[in-house]
Amino acid sequence: MSVTRILAALCLCFCIPALYAQEGHVDKGLFSFGASMSDFNFQNHSKYATVRKPSLGVQLTYWKPVVPHFDFSGNLGLVLSHLPAGFVKSDSTGQDGLTLHSDALIHLKAFARDARVNPFITAGVGWGSFGYQEAFYAPIGAGVALHFNSGSIIILQGQIRESLSPDFTRNFMFYSASFAHEIGTRPKKHKSDKDEAVKDALSSAAKGPSPDSDGDGTPDKDDKCPQIKGSRANKGCPFPPIEGADIIAMSPDSVTYTIYFDYDRSELVGYDFGVLNGIMQF
Repeated sequence: MSVTRILAALCLCFCIPALYAQEGHVDKGLFSFGASMSDFNFQNHSKYATVRKPSLGVQLTYWKPVVPHFDFSGNLGLVLSHLPAGFVKSDSTGQDGLTLHSDALIHLKAFARDARVNPFITAGVGWGSFGYQEAFYAPIGAGVALHFNSGSIIILQGQIRESLSPDFTRNFMFYSASFAHEIGTRPKKHKSDKDEAVKDALSSAAKGPSPDSDGDGTPDKDDKCPQIKGSRANKGCPFPPIEGADIIAMSPDSVTYTIYFDYDRSELVGYDFGVLNGIMQF
């Protein structure tokens, strides 16, 4: 058995128990869309071989973190293939046509988290329809994932795909470039004792007999800060409140907002950049 098949088998053997052993929080998966190029003449060293057109395609991939350093991906692609003579047994002329392929891959990453530049190695199994012949193959290769502050990800890969079927006579190279974008979700708020105390204090004024508890001319029902004197222009607060932001505390000379970070990361949730910008502008 070749080194390619051994590495692919070991990688899959690790993946199956890892899927059942995962505990705690696991990052959500994401989809990527990209372009690919297949080199079916990779092992055709004959000087009489005819140079074929590049085989270009598109692909859709679903990426899912499994355990630290390991990701799983499922890939579905379509390639406008230009198969050389002899690539498929009993085909002496070569053929052109659409190739449909599907892969299941495991990626071993250099870094557990989403580093700006995260190299990885890849192994797995795949299936494809090559002209009139279907075949299984074992992809093995390497790549790199480039993460940007905006949440965009570019994934570059190169694989050698080794034949696992007797009618599939040659291995071939496969290159791809994909784009994905992480859509951040605001983390669920955890109520603390201080949050509850502030909420009770703000709501208690609305229940009092006076419609304007702080006497600033803004009724309690419209006052964002019913216990602190402010102005009508600032909705009853001494400072203009930032729309949608969570106020922890406010006094005549200071205000404290809640800033949320993404789960288990040092990155801010996208909405909170607007809160920081509002503070800076003020």
